[in-house]
Amino acid sequence: MNERRIHQIFEISLVLKGAHALIECAGGLVLAFVSTSAITRLVNALTQEELLEDPNDFVATHLLSAAQNFNVSTQRFYAFYLLSHGVIKAFLVIGADGLRYFRHRIDLARIPAGPLSAVAEH
Repeated sequence: MNERRIHQIFEISLVLKGAHALIECAGGLVLAFVSTSAITRLVNALTQEELLEDPNDFVATHLLSAAQNFNVSTQRFYAFYLLSHGVIKAFLVIGADGLRYFRHRIDLARIPAGPLSAVAEH
C-alpha cells in the first residue's frame, strides 16, 4: 500500500471520527435538555406496537426497562459523559488535522533553507 493511499485512509478516519464526535455532542446536549419522562414516553411509543405483537420481545422489553429505570442522576452522567467525550474527541480531530497544516508550513520553510545548507557545506 502506497503512502498516498494510507494518507487517504487517515483523512477518511479523521472525518468519521469528527462526525462521531459531533453525534456524541448532540446526544449529550439532547440528554441534558430532555426530561426523563419524555425519554420514557418516546421509548413507550417506539416499543408499544412490538410489545403488543410479542410481549417477550428481547430488545423492546430491555429498552422499556432501561427507560423506566432511567433517573435524573443517570441522565446527567450520560449527558456529561457524551458531551465531554465528544468535545475532547473533536479537539483531537482538529488537532490531528491541524498538525497537517503545520507540517506543511514547516516543509515550506525548509525549501528555501535547502540551497543555503548546500552553500554552507562548501
